[in-house]
Amino acid sequence: MTHVHQPGKSEAHPGASEATPRRWKAWLGLVVAVVVLWLIVSGVSVFRVVRRIGLLAGSGTAVTISRETTRIVEPLRDDGYVDYLAALNQRSRQGVTPENNAAVLLWQALGPAEIVGTCGEEGCDWHFQELGIPRPPEQGEYFVALQNYAIELEADGPPPEQEASQEEPELESQVSRTWGAILSEQSEQAARRPWAPEEFPELAAWLEKNQQPLALVVEASRRERFYSPLVPAESPPVLGALTPGRYLFRDACSALRIRAMLHVHDGKVDEAWHDLLACHRWARLVGQGPTYIEVLVAKGIDGTACAGDAAVAHHGNLTSERARRFQADLRQLGALPGVVDKIDVAERFMFLDSVSAMAREGPAAFAESAGSDEAPSWLETQLSKRATRLLDWDEVLRTGNNYFDRLVEAGRIADRSEREEAVAELNEEIEEGINEIRDPMSLAKSFLGKGPGEAVTEKIGQVFFALWGPTLSTAWRSEDRAELTLQMAQVSLALAAYRGDHGSYPDELAQLVPEYLDEVPRDVYADGELRYERDGEDYVLYGVGLNGQDEEGRDYECDPSGDDVAIRTALPP
Repeated sequence: MTHVHQPGKSEAHPGASEATPRRWKAWLGLVVAVVVLWLIVSGVSVFRVVRRIGLLAGSGTAVTISRETTRIVEPLRDDGYVDYLAALNQRSRQGVTPENNAAVLLWQALGPAEIVGTCGEEGCDWHFQELGIPRPPEQGEYFVALQNYAIELEADGPPPEQEASQEEPELESQVSRTWGAILSEQSEQAARRPWAPEEFPELAAWLEKNQQPLALVVEASRRERFYSPLVPAESPPVLGALTPGRYLFRDACSALRIRAMLHVHDGKVDEAWHDLLACHRWARLVGQGPTYIEVLVAKGIDGTACAGDAAVAHHGNLTSERARRFQADLRQLGALPGVVDKIDVAERFMFLDSVSAMAREGPAAFAESAGSDEAPSWLETQLSKRATRLLDWDEVLRTGNNYFDRLVEAGRIADRSEREEAVAELNEEIEEGINEIRDPMSLAKSFLGKGPGEAVTEKIGQVFFALWGPTLSTAWRSEDRAELTLQMAQVSLALAAYRGDHGSYPDELAQLVPEYLDEVPRDVYADGELRYERDGEDYVLYGVGLNGQDEEGRDYECDPSGDDVAIRTALPP
């Protein structure tokens, strides 16, 4: 069997748009504490507070719309604030038509149920209006995800009794296995190696059921653009934006990889390759989405496809000519979308939108995002709204933009170790600021040293950026792993081409140069080339992974587990 570590399988997106309720409550508590302490330390008179609130109440927005503060100056909401969600959708749909948009065919394959469940009826209608197409009917021959197919099987009756294990008959007989557990195990095996319909008949029936929707998914992957709009939700709009379907896209690509291994068993290697190429193309399409999360989903899809590439290379009995053709296909795909541009635009907009919401509505703007069980009263809302408008939110926005500029600059450093050092330095600065806020004495000294107004503005800017910076700073790690995984897929095809010419794998990767590879790829995590060990008709190809330690090709599935990124053509049971 062949296995490639799949980025995205064990690396969930930690960005601000997925922040937990507990985390939001903690940070908002810090903001409120800083504001209260500022009012106490600064000695602002009651008369001045009331007068300031009265002036702001009739003075329009609490932030200045400018390049230095809000970054963009249009489009504007009815209340005069920047509509960042509309701005992101406008950017994403530039040059997109129903004829070149892969999302049009994809939603015809998936149906509207996912959007209705995520966005409601009104949001679903708005979504398809944005795409410029009629809403698909409720009932149709739509893609059925594996977990939903398991539910259908459960409705027909439980799985047949399994024979008890010879080693642990009592334990095995006491376990009631569900269709979900059985199909999950079978799908993991079927994704890694050739399999026959009689081996996994339920999986074969599932693929047959999805034949038409998967044909649409493959057809859609050949389109040039992908625009599936962010759906408006509660305030702040970008933080709460709904993005239906992103994981259903991944499920459909997983089905294509499983079907590819069925094709290999049947000797239909070209059909298998077409399914995997569709997954690679989908990764690049999904990555056109505006946010950091779309890039992570894209890299997860591409990692799934790379694992399939390696399996086809080993099990497909490829001729040298066919393996070289597959290599050329991978090279023509182009690079995956990067995370830096997403951070510079969408994640920055999420930050600016959240700060603007705080200036506009006070902490009540985050009641839903923070998971509050009880809505604030009208009086609490008005008091918090007026109190927060006393702050210099323009300076908070400028502070945040400065941090994002530095983060993006660090992310564009080509050398991985230099990039990690620059990002760590920024994170350390933010962490020191947050620790100072948690320490009343340090915070008071800061107020006395810089003046209450300047100090509170700086601290609140740090609190807001802390929701994004430290988590976004790990984004490039998934990018490094995705790059390494794609390189290894190319090497696996070069090894297959060599075996097609010589009848066996080479003893070392240097034998692939220059006929099959221009050079042996470098390990992005170490100062050296990819590692390779041949064992008869099998091999292990690996890089050392993020920890920088050579663990002899052990990845997270091994026992004991390791951090290496590996292709192993023979896996332990």
